Amino acid sequence: MVPSQTWFPTNLAARAAWYANFTAQFVGTYAGMLGLTTYTGVITKDNDDFQSIAATRLAAKNFDRAVADFLRELTEAPIGSPQPVFPSESFTAPPQGVAAGIFQRLDELRTLIMAQPNYTEAMGTAMGIETTKSTPISPPSVKPTIVAEAASTGYHFSVIAGNRQEADQWRVMVLRKGAAGWVNAETATGKSVDVHLTPQVPGEPEQIQVRIQLRKNNEDYGQPSDIVYVTINP
Repeated sequence: MVPSQTWFPTNLAARAAWYANFTAQFVGTYAGMLGLTTYTGVITKDNDDFQSIAATRLAAKNFDRAVADFLRELTEAPIGSPQPVFPSESFTAPPQGVAAGIFQRLDELRTLIMAQPNYTEAMGTAMGIETTKSTPISPPSVKPTIVAEAASTGYHFSVIAGNRQEADQWRVMVLRKGAAGWVNAETATGKSVDVHLTPQVPGEPEQIQVRIQLRKNNEDYGQPSDIVYVTINP
């Protein structure tokens, strides 16, 4: 099970930050006040393993990107280029080795915390377990965030889209020097996508402008993102 997104974040990085704060607040302050100190050891170990696997997941993604760059250099770079160096990375299992069910234990502990006679909304807010009260976002006001990063070789770059709200896909749009207007370079449905362009002048780096446009039900959704500049490399 996954806790309700009305109080628990939906992405891994935010969940890791949430878990760290909850553990610090619960273990350091509120467990004693609420008479729940017997749960501090469990939540501390669960948090240790959650932080560990969240960090490993990020390292694995970075490693995968580095391997992709290595492959492009190894296969696409011209003869005589510097020898590519294979990336190194080591991954270890979470330190505590807790049993499965971290989210269920958390959800049940939240219910127990909120059932204590001296529990207050201020405590819940500090621990992050109170249900958030949010106003629905109007589609015209939705504006995605963009992060674009060029590979070291191969006229290749990667784009990460954030704040996609209810979009079911998004387009990477590029504007190149001397072009009449923006063109669609790639379409994605997940959080990120890799883009490869044919160079205007082979062998030379090229600076391009990049933005993204969200899509929903095959129509534009919200505003285009801000424009970022990316220099793609031969």
